[in-house]
Amino acid sequence: MNFLKEADYQLFKLINGNHDAVLDFLMYWISDKWIWIPLYIWLLYVLIKYLGKRVIYFAVLVALLIAATDQISVWVKFYFQRLRPCHDPVLADSLHLVNGYCGGQYGFFSSHASNTMALVVLMSVILPSRYKWLKIELLAYLLLVGYSRIYLGAHFPGDIVAGWIFGAAAALAGGFVWKMLNRKEVLK
Repeated sequence: MNFLKEADYQLFKLINGNHDAVLDFLMYWISDKWIWIPLYIWLLYVLIKYLGKRVIYFAVLVALLIAATDQISVWVKFYFQRLRPCHDPVLADSLHLVNGYCGGQYGFFSSHASNTMALVVLMSVILPSRYKWLKIELLAYLLLVGYSRIYLGAHFPGDIVAGWIFGAAAALAGGFVWKMLNRKEVLK
């Protein structure tokens, strides 16, 4: 266990310590939820074309999934109480913060990571293979957001990975429900 904790610290230091003004600007905005509104509108457009009227049901599923991953991640943070890097006294002298951004006191596991992974996996599960290009773009979105959280000092890499695992599991469950309801023609 000490090996994993040390590896987490070292990888965090490598990512957070490798900064410049351009990356500071980009990572700050990549981590902001409002900057992604054009992507969400584009996804909605694609979904309307693919799902038609069923897009309403899918939107409800996405909303429930994001709310669940977000709230469960908050509960887990308070249960484990693992300090964010920006609140960790061991890292205080070597940390690079952008615009003083830090986040709440606890960081395990990342809400950003679980929410983005839930969205990416659910979209990947329901969209057919002809949307491979979109799935690749969503993977880039996922990786950028995860990296930005480490770069900004808000999360350790392990916080991101755990959030991704949880988000993927939640999305797979949501995708299973979606496919089951469609198979039984409940959603018309």
